Amino acid sequence: MLKRYLFFVLLIPFIGYAQSLDDLSFGSDDSFEVVTWNIENFPKNEPATLQYVLEIIEAIDADIIAIQEIQNYPILDNLDSFLDNYTLYSQSLDRAGLVFLYKHDAVQLNSAYELFTQAPEWNNFPRFPMVIEVTYANQDFVIINNHYKCCGNGLLDLNDPWDQETRRYTANLLLKQYIDTNLSNAAVFVVGDLNDILTDPEIHNVFSPFLNDPSSYLFADMDIAQGSISNWSFPNWPSHLDHILITDELFDLYAMPGAITQTIKVDSYLQGGFSEYDQNVSDHRPVGIRLPLAQELGISSAVTPPVTSYPNPVEDFLFINTASSNKTDAVFVYDMLGNLLLQESQSTNGLFTLKVSSLSSGPYLVKVYQQGVVVKTIKCIKK
Repeated sequence: MLKRYLFFVLLIPFIGYAQSLDDLSFGSDDSFEVVTWNIENFPKNEPATLQYVLEIIEAIDADIIAIQEIQNYPILDNLDSFLDNYTLYSQSLDRAGLVFLYKHDAVQLNSAYELFTQAPEWNNFPRFPMVIEVTYANQDFVIINNHYKCCGNGLLDLNDPWDQETRRYTANLLLKQYIDTNLSNAAVFVVGDLNDILTDPEIHNVFSPFLNDPSSYLFADMDIAQGSISNWSFPNWPSHLDHILITDELFDLYAMPGAITQTIKVDSYLQGGFSEYDQNVSDHRPVGIRLPLAQELGISSAVTPPVTSYPNPVEDFLFINTASSNKTDAVFVYDMLGNLLLQESQSTNGLFTLKVSSLSSGPYLVKVYQQGVVVKTIKCIKK
């Protein structure tokens, strides 16, 4: 069944909200994290969405984030330009909203491609599944990002190929056949907004191709689906639609202490709770899996210089002090849409002075460049 139609209002409990996004965390250097996030027609509330999403991504700090429902790719490119730790992969053939963000200092991208891009298989995939093959800590992984067909009446009718539940069932069947045939020895994550729930009876359960093969496949978020409604990924209905499936090559790692799958309740870290999150970001919460696997790749990256900035918030002049004045090319100021507003290439003993009095009140990003490469990004607020 796609969504539970419950005849009551889901009340999000009010909390004192001493917390903020600065207190939100998920990833670490001692684990490998994959997060799936339906970001609902990004950017949902431009330009506020950009600032929220930037802060959320930085706070979650996951190694790989599989995103669904990108609506505006140029705005996405602007977002990518502010994420110094991440590289964006978004070369979808149909530009149907699926993208990956991955930490380029920890994750090595080996290949990327899409599945079921030809008829008749594509009839069951309104968005082509997007695949990346990566290496992390000298181990190889495959992540398949999906956004299945929505809606339906909750009844699986295999005699009707255009029945919404049948299309999701067939998508699962085809995906399982592909993994069994082509990725039989690979450590695979299947993630995304799969637009159905895991707990339906078997006769109407679109995930039965995977559920009926427990020796090879495990829904790591099954406990969420079977647990408290407060932890479900789609509170508006409420239902749990965003899933993480793993293959048996990951079972031992997932059984280790410290491994976890959880709904990342970003709304709990906002003063306005889920209402603020829904208005500015998405109606889906992210869901993430964390595996105890320390980073060992050691992919080379630029050394971040010691940089201080003051004051913040700023009114007239912003001072950027770097001890690497002989290496720093310039300091640039951007708005949240990626527009370059100010730049300064002259410093005094490593101190850059930027006159910002002409800027409007609001958030800005200051980037420090060395040899044409961004080595430090600072968020500042103009009074």
